Amino acid sequence: MSVTLETGSFRGLLGVSLRARRVVAAILIGLITASPLFSAPPLSAVTGAVRLANGSPVPAGLEVRLVQLETGKVTAVRPDPSGRFETTVDPGLYGFDVGKEGYEIVSGPHVVAALPGGTLTAALALATVPTSPAVSSGPRIVHDAVGCMAAQENPEIEAVIEPAVDVTKPRVYFHAARDTEFHYVDMMPEVGRFVACLPAPREGSGPITYYVSATSDGVESRIADIEAEVIGRSSACPAGRRMAVVCPCAAPVAAFVNGVPSTPLGFEAGSQAAGIASTAIKIGAAIGVVGIGLLLGDNGTPASPSR
Repeated sequence: MSVTLETGSFRGLLGVSLRARRVVAAILIGLITASPLFSAPPLSAVTGAVRLANGSPVPAGLEVRLVQLETGKVTAVRPDPSGRFETTVDPGLYGFDVGKEGYEIVSGPHVVAALPGGTLTAALALATVPTSPAVSSGPRIVHDAVGCMAAQENPEIEAVIEPAVDVTKPRVYFHAARDTEFHYVDMMPEVGRFVACLPAPREGSGPITYYVSATSDGVESRIADIEAEVIGRSSACPAGRRMAVVCPCAAPVAAFVNGVPSTPLGFEAGSQAAGIASTAIKIGAAIGVVGIGLLLGDNGTPASPSR
């Protein structure tokens, strides 16, 4: 059994309910951990074929690589002359890549979930890209601006950061209206995006100024500063402004300055032990597109689609 997410399907993940993700995450945890003697879960088989989009033969020396999104571990396999390949991997979430300069994947699954003892199949199409020396540049950040945050609730900030496998220090920097010092929280990788929960702003602390930042190959990128109003109810958010999703944190969220925990002015106090996403929940998010997510929708206050 396997689950494959095709390129472009990430928007669909945003509509999956919190309860559905928890149900699916619990199912996957059971599949991975259930074993008579608690032995390591069985490997997952990966089979597929790779071809060039223009019909040319697969170049010699090309590798198909599966990058485990949680650990960064790479499993590489060379296809045969016809382009077919097969290998085994540990259960988890994987992204495909090719290990040959001048080629990139233009068609095929973007993220796959390898289940214990299951088999997943992928068809990949490649295209040639210029091989001239590239100028080092920071990662690309795509973010839908938040215009309103609920008082006494943890707002969720999300962004697509590419290339995801090379990103370091993905963070959200922020401060309240009566403060000038930026605090930050780290963003966590999820399927097709990075997510962070901010500490809960207090009533009257707005507007909150924030921006998203990330580094790749030693080069930092950041978006422009964004201001979000702090309101008491979602209906008070002005038309045309996006209301932040409420992040269901199990404990107060910790904020930092230069790596040291610090409570920002205008926000609820945090906890150094607080976290926002476990591996199980991220795996659950990956397979949350199964019909379960469509059946367990809820119509209450918006909650994070990832937890």
